[in-house]
Amino acid sequence: MQLFRELINSLTNFKAYGFFRQQGFLRTLGYLLFLCLVFGSISFIRPWKTFNSDADDLAGWLTGQAPDFSLARGVFTTSPETTAVYPKEGDFILVLGAKSDFNDSLLAGFPRGILLYADRLVLSGGEGQKRVMPFKDYGDLKVDKKEILAALANRGMLGFFMAAFWMITYLAGKLLSALFIAGLGMNFKAIMRMNMPFGDIYKLSIRALSLGIVLDALLSLSGIDFPYFFILYYLMAASYLWLGMKAVSDEDMTAAGLKV
Repeated sequence: MQLFRELINSLTNFKAYGFFRQQGFLRTLGYLLFLCLVFGSISFIRPWKTFNSDADDLAGWLTGQAPDFSLARGVFTTSPETTAVYPKEGDFILVLGAKSDFNDSLLAGFPRGILLYADRLVLSGGEGQKRVMPFKDYGDLKVDKKEILAALANRGMLGFFMAAFWMITYLAGKLLSALFIAGLGMNFKAIMRMNMPFGDIYKLSIRALSLGIVLDALLSLSGIDFPYFFILYYLMAASYLWLGMKAVSDEDMTAAGLKV
């Protein structure tokens, strides 16, 4: 309950920023961990549902239409020897083909794509990003269609690792965002002629991220696509940091008898 009260104060009570400044860094980090666990989990719901839907579709295609395939000793083969294409609503393409009767041009027009040649894997992430992975570099790696289907059918452990990776990158992203906002805070400090160390500004920057984190999670959960939300995210954080530092400055001046 205390952390929820701190969240409300971070969003609505700038006078509380003087109290937040006095808290230790570990306490502030605990608050950020709380935000990441709650709102990071909310943000993970939609990607996980999308992944499950895509995995179900892919499993259905592999079962009903794709040929048997295997990778062994650096060579990818299909049985019968053929080329199979799995396009998903124009945003993803997967091509299985032991014969080189297709090329990388198939990736054009698809934000994401995977091409499996006899000797290499080609991954496309959109915006011209492409990675080529020769199978010979993976030594004695063996995998076949049955193993892929088994992995798709048992996604519990995969979901755990995905959630853990999501939380780690989510927390790291917020720490870096706070560092960027704290850099702006150093400029605010000069403008306000404050005597506040960088560590205190960084703690207040973490608090200033609260509104953006909450709104980002709600947008993700609702499925609303907000173009360039990251710009608004940083503008809100910078505004909150400015107002929070201003409240601290006014409090210090009042305590010094310089302002009523």
